[in-house]
Amino acid sequence: MPQPPKQPGYSPEASDDAEVMRDFGYAPALQRRLRPLAMFGISFSFISISAGLYTSFGFGLATLGTASIWVWPVVLAGQQMVAQVIAQLGSRVPLAGYSYHWGARLIGSGYGWIIAICTLAFFTFAAASAAINLFAPLIAAFFGVTLSADGLLAIALGVVALGLVLNLVGIVAAAWVNNAGVWIEIVATLALAVALVVAWILHPHRGVGSLVNTGAVHGSSGVLGAIPSAFLLGLFCLTGFELAADLSEDAIGARRSVPRAVLFALASAGIAGFLLLVGLDLATPNIAQVSSSSTPILAIVTYWFGPVVTRIVTAAVIVAIFVGFMVGMTAEARLIFALARDRVIPASRWLSGLGERTKSPVRGVVVVAVLMAAVVVYGHFASNTFILLVDSTAILPFVVYLMIVAAFIVRGRRLAEYATSFSLGRWRPLVAGIALVWTLAALAMLTLPHAYREADYTVLVIIALGVVWYAVGLRPRLRSGVAGLGREQTQDAPGELV
Repeated sequence: MPQPPKQPGYSPEASDDAEVMRDFGYAPALQRRLRPLAMFGISFSFISISAGLYTSFGFGLATLGTASIWVWPVVLAGQQMVAQVIAQLGSRVPLAGYSYHWGARLIGSGYGWIIAICTLAFFTFAAASAAINLFAPLIAAFFGVTLSADGLLAIALGVVALGLVLNLVGIVAAAWVNNAGVWIEIVATLALAVALVVAWILHPHRGVGSLVNTGAVHGSSGVLGAIPSAFLLGLFCLTGFELAADLSEDAIGARRSVPRAVLFALASAGIAGFLLLVGLDLATPNIAQVSSSSTPILAIVTYWFGPVVTRIVTAAVIVAIFVGFMVGMTAEARLIFALARDRVIPASRWLSGLGERTKSPVRGVVVVAVLMAAVVVYGHFASNTFILLVDSTAILPFVVYLMIVAAFIVRGRRLAEYATSFSLGRWRPLVAGIALVWTLAALAMLTLPHAYREADYTVLVIIALGVVWYAVGLRPRLRSGVAGLGREQTQDAPGELV
């Protein structure tokens, strides 16, 4: 690992970003156009608390009543430990394909590849799930129309096409749309939280004590048995904060902007989400009725404010879902580009090419769009699309977090220290240890219940496919020198997959 520059006054601005790239064995290729605010927006929008709460709030009510909101601070605290580890790795290894590089450089290329395929699946499933399970039905609800299944499929494929177009235009256009969407989501979330609390104050149909009401809808398992299931409320929402790290090579001053974006986005989303949860809980007119609704948040909003405000809230959620979808496509294309640059995947030479005008991985974006569209179509025809996509989307990021944290614990001391980058210092062992325990506990809650069994099998199949490719395709290429870290600066060897 290269040592930091020795000259005084070092700061990670654009010229030093290029030097960092060369230190890691790569020629600077992507255009660095993203400033700190844009990096924050990327991580915040992919967390997408609006989409997450829209999906999981009713589940929390059904399992543990309004008291389910108290799992949120626990999840936020655990995820902050993971985010601290990611912030340090992002400041030390600010490269596109973040999770792949961290695993490969700390443990080995095979380990990095397994993390990468789980990350690719997470991005693809999350985007496809949002398109078919959230975006399309909300569009229909906003316009007050009833669409056939084929109509919903057409809308879901349309959002894939729109995300593709914006990414092909370039990172600046995508960032501009994302920044606008982030502010809409923040303002809408906080405004709705305040409005719900005010409505409750003016018409207090229940006391503050209702915030610890476990309800009567958590089944025969009792309160203790319902708590692990209630954790899905936070586990499904507070993920994706690491996305800024994947766009490190698009960032100006990545060593500083990446860790700040990761930590600040998670903290902001966590606080805003909790405030909204408090407002929703206080304003819930009837726990059993709201939890059984297909759109519990919209049911609460309609009860208090009527259909006009409900349409405004629906529009804000649609915007939040779209920008999260769009940046997910952006990040997945960067990960594919990073893998192709190291000749780790088939068609590497073609996929590592960049657009002449935008200097972005346009071929990777096209491949990502095709993958997402394929999963959307599959979800359309599958009878268990919600379980398959939503539950798998919850499990996959924690598999990635576990592998990253484990690599950091085992080999993290190999990373060079940079004076201007984020550092855990003497707290490193404690923070990493807590992060490891937390990710193991989260995975247990997401995988052990029988209801998630099909999603478990889906994740295992993804990992198995990654292992097969490593055994029959990647490992021989690594041994022959065709593939590996920093491979872009070598000649393509005979037998390269193109």
